[in-house]
Amino acid sequence: MVKNSLFRNLPQGRCDSAGGFRLRSACMALVTLLLMSVAGTAGAQITVLANESFRKALPQGWSVYPASTPTAPTWASDTNVAASGKYAMHGYVPYNAGDTVELVTPFYDCTNYKHVQLRFKHICKVLGSDMCQVMYRENNLSSRWKPIPSDAYEGKSVTYKKALYFNVLSYNEWKSNDTFAVADNSWWKEETFDMSDYAGYSTIAFKFVIRKGTYFGSFIADGWHIDDFEVRAMIDSNNVFRLPEASFVSTFADTVFSQGPFAIQAKLVSRAGFKLARPWLHYTSLHNDTLYADSLQMSDVDGGDSLWKTSIPKQPYNTKLVFSTRAYDMLGEAVVTDSFYVKKRDTINANLQKGSVGLVAITNPLKYQQSVQQTVEVSFKNSLNMALTYAELYWKVNGVQQAMVGWVGNVGSGQTGNCRIGTYFPSNMADTIVVWIKNPNYLADSVTNDDTLIFVSRTCGPVLTGKYTVGRGNYDFQTVEEAADYMTICGIGGDVNLQVANGVYEGNVSFANISNQAYHI
Repeated sequence: MVKNSLFRNLPQGRCDSAGGFRLRSACMALVTLLLMSVAGTAGAQITVLANESFRKALPQGWSVYPASTPTAPTWASDTNVAASGKYAMHGYVPYNAGDTVELVTPFYDCTNYKHVQLRFKHICKVLGSDMCQVMYRENNLSSRWKPIPSDAYEGKSVTYKKALYFNVLSYNEWKSNDTFAVADNSWWKEETFDMSDYAGYSTIAFKFVIRKGTYFGSFIADGWHIDDFEVRAMIDSNNVFRLPEASFVSTFADTVFSQGPFAIQAKLVSRAGFKLARPWLHYTSLHNDTLYADSLQMSDVDGGDSLWKTSIPKQPYNTKLVFSTRAYDMLGEAVVTDSFYVKKRDTINANLQKGSVGLVAITNPLKYQQSVQQTVEVSFKNSLNMALTYAELYWKVNGVQQAMVGWVGNVGSGQTGNCRIGTYFPSNMADTIVVWIKNPNYLADSVTNDDTLIFVSRTCGPVLTGKYTVGRGNYDFQTVEEAADYMTICGIGGDVNLQVANGVYEGNVSFANISNQAYHI
């Protein structure tokens, strides 16, 4: 059962009077007039050089390599998913390692424009061994195809910011833990690139490339879907192609033990110097299988058009609240979403539950790591007098707060459990990981001195070759085990001579897994 108030899930082709407007064909005339009016007051005018939502046939001037056939598809339009309209382009993962399939646009004349922006929506359901890249080149004989640099990227994909590609690891919604998951329309992500430094005053084309990695079975993945491709440009002006920023100032735990009302504050900023549309807070509450949706207009807090507030009304217990707002100007939007459960504190268990839950170890990453995406895993011990069915795990990497994980399971009293809490890309040197556990079975932990662990994982340096010292203090390695770990993970490039200082070293050491056994240790 669904109840609706001011907020409506608008069909495609409608203008959203509550929260701004969206560029769709049914609103195009009105939107064009609005854009021209806003641009005129801001001293800049946007020209749309390309706006492609795709149809059954390949758009004029676009090309596919190799050619797509029904029995060997490479890129083709289909109706499996679509961000707008009926069709979207669908790229298929090649069969052989190292092979590519390419979707190439025509050249766009940007010679009269200083500022150029590329936008598109996509779903990239290819495995972590494969790469999906967005490339560009200018229209001259010496130009070669190059990946769009990370300094032009305005999106939130960690894989693109670090390595210039997309795959299933780029966003959680793409379900990296389920190879056979098929994309649906809730998975769409919009990407934006400020191409001004690379396409301004030039003629430029783009291409979308899927490159098969070394894992043989990855071709079974759903593939790469592209829709709502757009190239926009502005003449020389004081404005730049930078999307707005949105964040919540007010924060909530995953579970809130009160019924509200809930004060919400958001910081919304236009980075291009344009005036923002007045924001609305959209929220849904799910209680006893009844979904209620509403929208609340936000009011200015500081008079500076950046801090906004409103209040979500009192909610019944056992309600899931999901709320979002957006910063919207003529260049685009930034959406921020949060959620929490409204739950009544279990006073019976609060009186009965004794003991604590503590972290045992950060089991991954290891002390040394390659410069690839790392998984963070922890183990914890249940010292409560009852089973542990819920706990909250918080963590930071190099001081940056990561998303909280609500662990759900069943670990008996005196037993240990494990949890995979997320992934991160290593820095060039060392990464400090801090993890802490809270609220066992939704209740405060009575013992807190075992809740937090700190671990430092170092990125591999050069492979070892030659003489190295082992000992306590100013030595290359503190223990033989540490030296063995480094060689196992980071490798050796020649014979290695470990000179061990006098002392007592405890532990089990194995050199059996070092990758290059042609050398001696």
